[in-house]
Amino acid sequence: MRLVKELQKRRWQRLPISFPVFVRSVDQFGKPFRELATVLNVSAGGIMLAMSPRRIPATNLLLDLPVGEVLARTAKSSVREIPAKIVWSTSHTRCRLIGLKFPDLLQ
Repeated sequence: MRLVKELQKRRWQRLPISFPVFVRSVDQFGKPFRELATVLNVSAGGIMLAMSPRRIPATNLLLDLPVGEVLARTAKSSVREIPAKIVWSTSHTRCRLIGLKFPDLLQ
């Protein structure tokens, strides 16, 4: 029953795809960092990703997403920077799972 209610609350369907992405932010000491992470699922509203168990005090991250060859030619870059806000975060022994919300790009 709980799962049905959760699915009804979602605005967009989640797609279980996995790809690498670089995450940029600042660490607990205020120093900028760039780290490779793995996107685990995607929706129009955001993503869930796994990264090192590093503690991230910031609420906003910048994602460096690789784009395809056609987009790279038109944008003159093979990477697109997308700002995202941390909605939730949970730590496990080997990684940190983070739920990110995109700005109102599609609304």
